[in-house]
Amino acid sequence: MGMLARVYLFYDGYYNHNEGKPVPGGLTKEKALSYCEEVIKSGEYGLIPQFKNLWPAASDDKTGKYLDHWVDKSSYAGVGNKETVLSMKFNYTADYNGNNDGNRFVVNLGMRTGANVYDRYGQGWGALTVNPKQASVYGPGDTRRQASIIDCQQLRDYEKNYIADQREYTGYAIKKYTPLSKNMTAEDGTTSLVSYLQGDMAGDFMISQYQDWILLRYSDVLLMAAELGSSKAQQYLNEVRKRAYTQDDGSLNGNYVAVTPTRENIWKERQREFAFEGIRYWDQLRQGLRAAANQIAEHNTVLLSGGVRERISIEAENIIKKRGFCQIPLSQITLSNGVLKQNAGW
Repeated sequence: MGMLARVYLFYDGYYNHNEGKPVPGGLTKEKALSYCEEVIKSGEYGLIPQFKNLWPAASDDKTGKYLDHWVDKSSYAGVGNKETVLSMKFNYTADYNGNNDGNRFVVNLGMRTGANVYDRYGQGWGALTVNPKQASVYGPGDTRRQASIIDCQQLRDYEKNYIADQREYTGYAIKKYTPLSKNMTAEDGTTSLVSYLQGDMAGDFMISQYQDWILLRYSDVLLMAAELGSSKAQQYLNEVRKRAYTQDDGSLNGNYVAVTPTRENIWKERQREFAFEGIRYWDQLRQGLRAAANQIAEHNTVLLSGGVRERISIEAENIIKKRGFCQIPLSQITLSNGVLKQNAGW
C-alpha cells in the first residue's frame, strides 16, 4: 500500500503537475492517503529512536570500538526492524557457482582502501561519491548527515593514502550502504578490526555483502501521508524531524525547530531523510521537469584516479529533452515486437 502511494505521488507530480488528479487505473489521492493511514494505524511499524541505528556502518561511530552489529542490538537495529516496511533481502553465502544472494551493489559504494579496511569500513570500488551539495543540506544538529555520509577528510590520512586510487573524489562517501569490516574479540577482551573474509560470515567481499536494501521505510509512509493532506500532517512531519535531532541520551538537541507541513518543506525533509536510498531522483522529477533539470544539472570539477582533474557537465536542457528518463534498451524494443516505443529524446 505504501508503494502505491509512492506511485500516485510520482504520477500526479510528473504528469498532472501535482494537481491531485486521479491516475490511470483508478488510483486517487484519497485512496493513496488511505493506504498510508492504514499502514500507520496497523501498529506494525514505527520509527527507530535514533536515525543512525538504521544503518550498520553508522550505528557505532566510536572508531576502534565497533560493536558486532548482528549481536549487540543496543546499536544497529538489525534487519527487518520495525521501521522496515519493505526490503530486498541478501545473504553472505554467495559464490561463483550460481548462488547470487549477496548484495553486489553495496561493494560498489565502498571506499577505495586496497586490501585493507579503514577504521570500521570495508573496501569497495569507490563508486557514487557524494555530491557536496547534498552534504550541505543538513542543518546544525541534524544527525542524519553523520549517519548518511562519511567525511573522508576527517579520517586520518585517508586522502594521503587512498586519494590517488579514488575516481571522482569529492571528499565524501556514502555511509548508509558502505561495506563493513568485522570486529574480532581477543582473549583479553579487546576488539580489533579485521577483514570480513575471516571468521563467521566469511566470503568474497565482491559478492558476499549481506546488508539488506531497504525499499520502503515507515518514515516515508509518514511523510507521504503528510504530503497527501492527512489531518495529522503536522504530527507526522514532527515525528520524522524530531528523530533527526534526537541525541544519544534520547533528548532533543537545541537545534530542533518545527516547520509547517507545506509541500516544499516536506520535499526538503525527504531530501535529508532518504539520501542515497534511490528515491531522490524521482522526487525531483515530480516537482516539475524544469525545476528538476535545474537541480540535477551539474558543472563541477572532480578528481579522477592518479590525481587528474576532470570537468563534469550535466546539462539541464539535455535532461528536459529526454524528459528525465533513460533510454529503453533496443533489445527490449525488439523483443516486444515494437510494442515498446523509445523514450523521447533518444
